[in-house]
Amino acid sequence: TESGLDMIVSRDDNHVDVKDVLRRTSGDEGFRLVRATIDAQIARGRRVFVYNLVPSPYTLFQINHALVRRPGERFTTADFEAVVADLRQRYALRAALTYWEEGKEPLYLFGERFETVWQVVPRS
Repeated sequence: TESGLDMIVSRDDNHVDVKDVLRRTSGDEGFRLVRATIDAQIARGRRVFVYNLVPSPYTLFQINHALVRRPGERFTTADFEAVVADLRQRYALRAALTYWEEGKEPLYLFGERFETVWQVVPRS
């Protein structure tokens, strides 16, 4: 979901913007597409990194607002937490980088809470 890292990593052709996937699809279909993309990259032996998978309240509002075309479908934080739980069940998540996410914290709390970029790796 929206992150200060997006401008850096979105230059890569393999970048998947989860928020945009969810805007174009239904929730179930979008989450399946994200999982399938991760699975395919891992199967090819590629490195996969995930970050900011649980959106801030503001980003969640934006996602839900964009879904007006599908009445009744609204995401909660729990929907995104379930995706992370599924990844943790199927793969090992290794901390690759810690950063401050300006989209989740007001500037006066700079450095108070950090986010992690996780590398998704097959379980050994």
